[in-house]
Amino acid sequence: MALLVLIAVLLCAVLVRVGMLQTLDSRQYALAGTQQRIGPKLVLPAARGTVFDRSMVELAVSVPQPTVWVDPGVLKDEPGKPSRQGERDEVVSVLTSTLALNATSSAKLAKELVTPGLRFAYVSRQIDDTTANSLRKVLADRKLAGVYVSSEPRRFLPGRDLAQGLLGSTDLDGKGSSGLEQRYDAVLTGTAGELIRERDADGRTIPGGFQDEVAPQPGDDLVLTIDQTLQYAAEDLVRKAVIASKSKAGWAVIMNPRTGDVLAMANIRATEAPGGTEVSKANNAVIDVFEPGSVNKLITIAAAVNEGLVSPSTIFQVPYSIKVGDAEFTDHDQHGVQPMTMTDIVAKSSNVGTISVAKLLGAAKVDQYLRSFGLGTKTALDLPYESAGLLAPLKRWSQSSLGAFPIGQGIAVTAVQMLSAFNVIANGGAYQPPRLVRSTIDRSGTVHDVPIAASRPVVTPATAQAMNAMLQEVVKSGEGTGGKAAVEGYTVAGKTGTAYKPQPNGTYLDSSGNYRYFVTFAGFVPAEDPQLSILVSLDEPQGDHYAGQVAAPLFADLAKVALRRMEIPPTAR
Repeated sequence: MALLVLIAVLLCAVLVRVGMLQTLDSRQYALAGTQQRIGPKLVLPAARGTVFDRSMVELAVSVPQPTVWVDPGVLKDEPGKPSRQGERDEVVSVLTSTLALNATSSAKLAKELVTPGLRFAYVSRQIDDTTANSLRKVLADRKLAGVYVSSEPRRFLPGRDLAQGLLGSTDLDGKGSSGLEQRYDAVLTGTAGELIRERDADGRTIPGGFQDEVAPQPGDDLVLTIDQTLQYAAEDLVRKAVIASKSKAGWAVIMNPRTGDVLAMANIRATEAPGGTEVSKANNAVIDVFEPGSVNKLITIAAAVNEGLVSPSTIFQVPYSIKVGDAEFTDHDQHGVQPMTMTDIVAKSSNVGTISVAKLLGAAKVDQYLRSFGLGTKTALDLPYESAGLLAPLKRWSQSSLGAFPIGQGIAVTAVQMLSAFNVIANGGAYQPPRLVRSTIDRSGTVHDVPIAASRPVVTPATAQAMNAMLQEVVKSGEGTGGKAAVEGYTVAGKTGTAYKPQPNGTYLDSSGNYRYFVTFAGFVPAEDPQLSILVSLDEPQGDHYAGQVAAPLFADLAKVALRRMEIPPTAR
């Protein structure tokens, strides 16, 4: 009797367990079985937002490119089953030959295929379509398991090297690594998706099997202030000037002084090939610094006018040389003591006259105005590796600094800093922070305008008007240094700057005892209604090395193109 009871109890237990397996636990065991067939989670990279110029022309886009990866778990050896080493060897052989892997990459792949627990490894990323199609055919013909060709976005510049230093670059994972790509990485970067699929023992997707996908979301778009056509023209004209003057490099910046919009930023450098040039991969206009030389006199003279110390007609008795501290400064050409008005000092670019004005101001005021015009501080662009320039604090000025700094020696600026200083005069006395982004466009297509930054007063409108008139004399006066910057039909205001380049030995003389030069012309047009400001620079021009001879003509050529492009009508008769 006891035995029958025991058998009955065991039978009931078996029936209850079978019932649980078929009902209560069926979902759990089915899921466990499915999980054994689910491959590794595949990350679906998100496309970066597109970068447009001000007219919605594409400057940087993301394009899907084939990427090859392997799932070593599909080819792993299992207890009680034949080794799959032959299949792994075939995978390595096929991928090595089809993708032209080098010995190091091939060995790395072989090692990854036997790494315990590894379910995902890249083989070759962002390959061309022809290679990808060849591989797909081989995989299908040989029925190789564990190898996959998926898609991920790759960054392309439709204009090839156009503005590449400004736009910047991304790394293989699509993260911004320089330029605007890095500065606005958080805006441009999208949200990655994921894909989970049920696969058979050979890693192939099971038709009708379990699949879960979260689609990637692209990043926001950027609309720049840059004009593609003007950018191309700027690079082309600077390239020609670099070749003609045999310079080491050259750059140009074009802005709207009223809004601070950067319309073009060209960076060209010479290559080792005779007459060779290339668009720089670095954004030199904000990274590199140079002694501005005489273009910096704008700030010194404006400060004195603004402080009521001088007017355009104030006369100075200007000698050929002047001593400040232990340093002696001279004008370019030998002359006796000459009466010069402030306008003459600006037009003729007199070092001694400018220093005489600076001595009236005093070191504290000179320092105050240099900084108020934006020197010694990074601009609002806040680009990667942007320099703040070099401007010693007042307490570290030497006795000769009051002679050097006012004429642009012993300090260093970026091209954007210096042009922004000229914009103060063009903008009626107010500093307008520069900007490169007009708006962003989110994934829903909504445009979010980037507001123009508030300006701040630097000098009075009356001072700006007086400086504007004096800067016009630099170009139109027969004795001015910038006559070759003239543009027919338009009034031009600007300033030349021919500066010595500091050498590693701490002087301005190189190891051969020669000077090397950095030349600049900065100005705006039309002078009576400034709508464009332009700065051009050439690094170490050979032969004729004066700004009035090599930088001023480049300014004029660029201004002609920009005036046409921006449809600004002539104003002068």
